[in-house]
Amino acid sequence: MIRIGIVSDTHHDWQTALKAMQQLGRLDLICHAGDIYNDGEKLGKSLGIEVKIVVGNCDFRKSMPREQVFQIGEKKIFLTHGHLYQVKRGYENLIFRGMELAADIVIFGHTHVPVCFVQGEMLLINPGSLREARGGSKPSYALLEILEQKVETKFFSFCT
Repeated sequence: MIRIGIVSDTHHDWQTALKAMQQLGRLDLICHAGDIYNDGEKLGKSLGIEVKIVVGNCDFRKSMPREQVFQIGEKKIFLTHGHLYQVKRGYENLIFRGMELAADIVIFGHTHVPVCFVQGEMLLINPGSLREARGGSKPSYALLEILEQKVETKFFSFCT
């Protein structure tokens, strides 16, 4: 089973992201959906695992990619912050881009609100924000587990 920790919108608080990911136990990968500032390397080095990172609207380090598309097992994953697709106004643009890429899973952030839904054959996941939860949500993060064709997403409220 492949276990992926998912965080977004940590806004320079990589220590909280570190604690959240440690609470998940064994992980094979971390996906950070942007607004991490320059702390992605610290998170990866502290945990000793790969961290896939994309730039968010508050990130000033433009050397990070705006999007990443990668394969994990049999699943194609599209990682983006979401601001380029105006996700605060709706998910249509993001869904269309995911379809263009033939993504099985789309991971995004920007809204600071946790959400998980299926559109056609595509799973869309926003872990919410560990730092500035919005929309009545609590600080949150997610775990994605992949076992062959089976995919399961779990959300967690952050507790110190």
